[in-house]
Amino acid sequence: MTRPGVTFARRCFFAGALLLLACGGARSQDCDGPVAEGLTENRYLFAGGFSWITRKGADRLIRQARRAGFNVLVPAVWKGRGSGWPSQFAEKEMKWLKKGVVADFDPLAYLIEQAHANGLEVHPWFTLSKRQADFMPVYHDDGTPTNFFNVHREDFRRFIADLVGEVAERYPVDGFNLDYVRAGGVCRADLCQQDYLQRTGHSLSVDLLARQVNSAAYERLLQWNRRAVTLMIEEVAGAIRAHRPEVPISIDTHLEVEELQLQGVDAAGWLNNNLIDLIFQMQYLTVSDEDIEVISDIRAQLSNPHRLMLLVGNFSYSTMRKATRKVEVLPAATVADFIARGRAFSRRGNGVGLFEYSMLNEAQIEALALGPFLEPAKPRGYCVRVH
Repeated sequence: MTRPGVTFARRCFFAGALLLLACGGARSQDCDGPVAEGLTENRYLFAGGFSWITRKGADRLIRQARRAGFNVLVPAVWKGRGSGWPSQFAEKEMKWLKKGVVADFDPLAYLIEQAHANGLEVHPWFTLSKRQADFMPVYHDDGTPTNFFNVHREDFRRFIADLVGEVAERYPVDGFNLDYVRAGGVCRADLCQQDYLQRTGHSLSVDLLARQVNSAAYERLLQWNRRAVTLMIEEVAGAIRAHRPEVPISIDTHLEVEELQLQGVDAAGWLNNNLIDLIFQMQYLTVSDEDIEVISDIRAQLSNPHRLMLLVGNFSYSTMRKATRKVEVLPAATVADFIARGRAFSRRGNGVGLFEYSMLNEAQIEALALGPFLEPAKPRGYCVRVH
């Protein structure tokens, strides 16, 4: 696996930005303009496993998505342990190797080809900073938050931008979904200690101890993480837009969780500054009236509220204690209700997402097909107001 001397991100970021401005009309639909005949609404199905990595698995995903009424597939292609396509930058995804996929088969190319033939869009899903194995240790030195890559490392930010940019360059995808766009905590590695001192003039260790009682220390930590994570999203977005300036970039987050802000998340700021195009609010376990009220208040703070959607779940936990909890499939009627609420929350057809495909059973498929997705819909791209 070789790395080019000049990365996608550094080579193309400013070119991508210029293309974005030049092609703004192509990347979006006018919120007040005419829409295509028939119902147009994005209905996203997130597939977090790699069952799609074989021909049989891909065909099954497409078939079940269509039966339920979904029209956009969001397959996980990178979960911090290997790639779901033949990459020059990383080893193959572990499940690819376990499933014995033939060496010359490109599972992502096959999925995209078959999905497009069946009227479905494909938005590859990357967990940027999440690490799910003892993988690429050069990017998670001692002191990096557990199960994360070190976003404060310039070489990691270049690597992840190259990785995503490779997909943008090689595949006719319809969008990109970015998850775990955060630091995972506060890095305590030697590199981080030195960087923090250089950038803030303060001790990282002291500020970590003082953050609960010293608002200035807390703010320094927040801004330090935010800088690194924003640089990461800038480089990744630049790599995407250098090759596919017309496709939307979405992220998954919890807008209301303060801890994620300390980890560098600035979803509203990235959206308002056009680094990203869409936000999925992860609303997996409940979609109550109170939940909608809280998220609606946050949506009002966005310069373009049309870009916020709900990503609802079709599962629950037996207990909230991670060590002992079991995942349980939600009743079909509950899933249909969650989707209906998500559709009502959406504006101008930007749509609703469901996580997770592996939990999608026959009863849920039927409830969706005969309920909120009874009327078939074509993907509509996404609706933004271009200022």
